[in-house]
Amino acid sequence: MGIMKNKGLLFVLAAIAVLCGCKGGRGEDEDASRPVTLTGTWAFTELLSGDSWTLQNVKEVLVFDGEGSYAVRKFTGTYKVVWSEGLILADEADFAQAEGQYGCSHRGLQYVFESLGSEYTLSSESEDCLEFSFRRLRRVTGFRAPEHTELDPDREGYINNSYIEPGNNMVGLIKDSSTGKGIPGVVVSDGYSTVATDANGVYQFAASTTVQAVTRYVFYSTPSAYRVETDNGIPSFYKLVLSVPSTGWLRNDWTLIPLDEPETRWTMVGIGDPQCSSSTEVQRYIDETLADMKDYLPKYRNVYAVTLGDIVHDSNNIWPLMKESMSGVTVSGRVLPFFQVMGNHDHNALVDNAYQSSQLYINYFGPDNYSFNRGDVHVICFDNVLVTGRTTENKVNGWTWNSYNSGMTDTQLEWFKKDLSFVKDKSDKMLIVCVHIPFIDTAFKHRTEIMNYLKQFKEVHVMAGHTHFNRNYIHSAYVCQGGLPVYEHVHGAACGAWWEAKSSVNVTGAPSGYTVFEIDGPSIVNWVMKGTGKAEDHQFRVYDGNQTYTGTKGYNYNWYRTDNTGGSSNIVSKGYDGFRNSFVVEVFDDDTKYVKVELWKDGAKLGDFKHLARSTSSNICCCSWFFNERGKNSTTWNSTASSYWYYPTANPSPSEMTGWTVRMTRTIPSNGRENVYTCSTLTTDYEDFKRK
Repeated sequence: MGIMKNKGLLFVLAAIAVLCGCKGGRGEDEDASRPVTLTGTWAFTELLSGDSWTLQNVKEVLVFDGEGSYAVRKFTGTYKVVWSEGLILADEADFAQAEGQYGCSHRGLQYVFESLGSEYTLSSESEDCLEFSFRRLRRVTGFRAPEHTELDPDREGYINNSYIEPGNNMVGLIKDSSTGKGIPGVVVSDGYSTVATDANGVYQFAASTTVQAVTRYVFYSTPSAYRVETDNGIPSFYKLVLSVPSTGWLRNDWTLIPLDEPETRWTMVGIGDPQCSSSTEVQRYIDETLADMKDYLPKYRNVYAVTLGDIVHDSNNIWPLMKESMSGVTVSGRVLPFFQVMGNHDHNALVDNAYQSSQLYINYFGPDNYSFNRGDVHVICFDNVLVTGRTTENKVNGWTWNSYNSGMTDTQLEWFKKDLSFVKDKSDKMLIVCVHIPFIDTAFKHRTEIMNYLKQFKEVHVMAGHTHFNRNYIHSAYVCQGGLPVYEHVHGAACGAWWEAKSSVNVTGAPSGYTVFEIDGPSIVNWVMKGTGKAEDHQFRVYDGNQTYTGTKGYNYNWYRTDNTGGSSNIVSKGYDGFRNSFVVEVFDDDTKYVKVELWKDGAKLGDFKHLARSTSSNICCCSWFFNERGKNSTTWNSTASSYWYYPTANPSPSEMTGWTVRMTRTIPSNGRENVYTCSTLTTDYEDFKRK
């Protein structure tokens, strides 16, 4: 059997001649036949309904193209129509070709035959096989089409002239608000099945009913040419599914509003870990993080925010407050859309079930796996926390998932691949992947498969949170089509050190905040980590490596000692011997390739700072703040997650040198843009760590 593919020509089966004792035919058998004309996409259905047609008597088939012309085929023999789901099959050897093509429109699908075959497979509920024979097929001169009768586009079994195949119970129409017409090619999914709307703007698929994978929502992936619809800032690209229908359809329609002009230049704001567990912390999020964003973001265009997980902190009562906090946030008179990603503390540990643990998040913010498009960028967001075990804790729920892995389930991976398969011209597009746990974790389930899929795009950036400190990582083994490796941005936490009462810093001493990414076409062309309540150029601090800090509790901390201790448990905080007689710099948002730090004096460059790898030293000044002034007593507060830069100055010591400036330069990978930041002041006390 050869497989005849749909050529997309708009042919309609228009005339059937029968031999049931009719008068006035032509040529051979003309006394026994009379042309009978049918029009519309229902022609096959009408023909095969069985009430008034006998298939053994079909003699002549005319194919009408809607404009007065037709084409015919000559063939002989006995043939079978097979009713089933699948492809149109034809055996070319069974037919003698004549001029033209044979085509038909059936149940919203267009078929064209290069040759006719022994089997025609048409979608139907039935499994019946009907045999019939054709005597011959010949040209009829002077054929004219009858008047076309418009059919109800939503007649029984159809939506907007698209036939809904039996078994597909998730259906709907997506149309353009300006034209009223269906929009083709819009991707729709329930997180398991993924399809695109047809030429009529109609989508259809069978919802998932697998145990622990029952469809809970249906969403569309917002096309670049259309506005992101929100409910007062909360994106409304989805509908919740309370139950999957056992019979019939569940229909969800959307009307999309076209943009006045393409958003090829736009801005993404990445927010790590708000992680609120009380109304007081929610208010701090509003008064500190969101207030800072409202002040800072007006200079950017087309701004969208993405919260990168841990929206709440094991506190189910906080969900409505967090949704309200991110509703109606206006920037330059425009309500700022807030997309969300699910984190480990967003999984409800009151239910000892991984699948059910995401339901509260879904109830408030919708899909845990979804995508959308802006300009030349495809953004895909998914829950990459695989919870496995829980324990009690002191937050509102009383339970947390203390055992979890990172990555994707097998089902998620299939959804991920299917979603990306619908992105056209990947080598000319940028992909942004938004998750909670960083991809840096090599134990990430399906990590290699995912990373290899990312390489199809021109440029790829991964946005993550989870760690409560900033870090940028270059995945050098995975180079994209534009020549740059996948670049990962790990965001510090908006809550910093969990909304510590008098602090506004992460566990490394870097300020609480968020990161702003400027996008032009398929590239991130600039970004800045913005500290809450800090100036834009506050990108690093400079310390004197000789300084000793002594505070309220009397614990002594020194940059070049490796055995600083504090707290009643004598927690050890590591310094580094090479910091002695050195300027020490902590860059809040650095990487190992695109950041450099230099020491200048009196307008002339003295030299480059050396880079000290992560996990080598703590921020000694910050450790003294937490243990001496904030009474901390665990290893949470002596993090070595930051990398440091140092420049030895034998004489004089840093605190004695005058006329110096530290210059930090960050180069943007996509375009070579250099952002230069300077500082000429030593941080000698705890003032910059304090909540203002």
